[in-house]
Amino acid sequence: MSSQDLAEVAADLLVHLDHFSHKDDPKTFWQQALTWLQRQTCATGAWLKLSAPPPLTLRVGELGRTSLAFAQAWGSEPALAPEAGFEVHRLADATLLCVWLHEGEPAWAGVPVGYLALSFPPEMSWPDNECAQLQGAIQALHTLSHQATTLAQTQDRLDRFQHLYEVGQAISSTLDLDQVLKQCADRVTEVLHAEASTLMLVDEAKRELVFKIPAGPAEHVLREQRMPMDKGVAGWVATHGEPLIIPDVNVDDRFYTQIDTLSGFRTRSILAVPLQVKGKIIGIAEVINKIDGDSFTPDDQQWLSTLAPLIGAAIENARLFTALREEHDRIITAEEQVRHELARDLHDGPAQILSTIILNIDMARRQLAARPEKMATELNFLESLAQEANQEVRGLLFSLRPLALETHGLTAALTQLVERARPHAPYEIHLDFGALSDRPIAPRVSSMLFVIIQEALNNTTKHASARNVIIRLGTAPAHLWAEVEDDGVGFDVQEVDAHYNQRNSFGLLNMRERARLIDGGIVIRSPLPGRAAGTQVRVEVPLERATATG
Repeated sequence: MSSQDLAEVAADLLVHLDHFSHKDDPKTFWQQALTWLQRQTCATGAWLKLSAPPPLTLRVGELGRTSLAFAQAWGSEPALAPEAGFEVHRLADATLLCVWLHEGEPAWAGVPVGYLALSFPPEMSWPDNECAQLQGAIQALHTLSHQATTLAQTQDRLDRFQHLYEVGQAISSTLDLDQVLKQCADRVTEVLHAEASTLMLVDEAKRELVFKIPAGPAEHVLREQRMPMDKGVAGWVATHGEPLIIPDVNVDDRFYTQIDTLSGFRTRSILAVPLQVKGKIIGIAEVINKIDGDSFTPDDQQWLSTLAPLIGAAIENARLFTALREEHDRIITAEEQVRHELARDLHDGPAQILSTIILNIDMARRQLAARPEKMATELNFLESLAQEANQEVRGLLFSLRPLALETHGLTAALTQLVERARPHAPYEIHLDFGALSDRPIAPRVSSMLFVIIQEALNNTTKHASARNVIIRLGTAPAHLWAEVEDDGVGFDVQEVDAHYNQRNSFGLLNMRERARLIDGGIVIRSPLPGRAAGTQVRVEVPLERATATG
């Protein structure tokens, strides 16, 4: 090739820059550019190395072993480019035209970011000005590539910010947990160009990760599958609380192969980030296998890490909503239970007595005409029935809302409760208020504690076969507590909790719901520690809540 031909290639390259401008992928851009340069210059081969992100090394055509080794050594260490921006090296088997690539002006200033070498037969030579023209055209090509790459990266970032906004809008549009997770998994898979993804939730009780919403070819197999929290890449992220990129799972011991065995899916690379709420890890977002076969990048990790708090907050909000809805349902069920018991007590007590009174009034009316001397006895009987009905109604009113609770406080109301219960209770009832401070108890807390203690006594009467019951009230530095303890047969707390809905018994549920309404908690022990039987119901309410006036 003549020098005129080389100059024409430089001019032709500048004319055809727009031919490469639409190639935003650096690898595709330079693959086509090197092929074009080799063909137009009649070079035997071309070699390129870019150190600037993304790093890239390409070769087209044929380079002899000596030429390739020289080019690789020449481009292996940063070096200051000569002012000309190019060098010609004559080797035994080839002539190399070596060009430095730079991201600024002039092209020779500073440390180069890339190297390009064209290999020609040994006899080839060109004037420096012709080589400079080609170097300038190649530098323009590199500048165009850099601008296209920067533009593509900027557009990608803008797209990802848009996706963040869309994901935020989508997951805030519903409080259904499964729907929130599904939307998140699908969008993460789409944005990161992955083959599959999954959102795993932490089961703290079992120390396991649950594949709640997998997305991809194996989603139906993996849904609700579990893995130990200390296994796999996800387990490592959950344990350490740090995001992690695994470019090749085959060379990383943290990869948990059993999941691939179960699903039949082949994992090559993984990106995983923790989902945290208030510093607590509640799950893991994991993305698997780039569609193009590349590894996940720091930009991918940054985007998913930015999205993770939104996903975590959406999961927590959905959980809170679900818990609130379930608690609402439980309260309604408990209220229905109370209404049912009240209706039954009214039917079996005052209603029966009033029916008897009505019947006896009719009999008395007849006796008034036939045997007036018997009226005194009949009226005395009716009076006793009326008094009994009155006592039944007063008892029901006391159980619903004792007047003493409002006028004299919790201890007085409990004392009245015990006095009313003692004549009929099959056990001895003992009161112990010795550990109670003089600080007044808030009316709402008093009301809830009274109902809880009342329910505990009812349960003891129905199920315990006890001989003694102790009701205690006390104050600790941080909380107010109440206990109902009996020496009865006891019961299996876990078994009753698990099947209370099948038994149609909501006593324990009612007590727990009442405790939650005053920010308290209930601990039920049965059998008692160190004993074979007995039951203790202990309620604790934060002292600040228990003594508040509002």
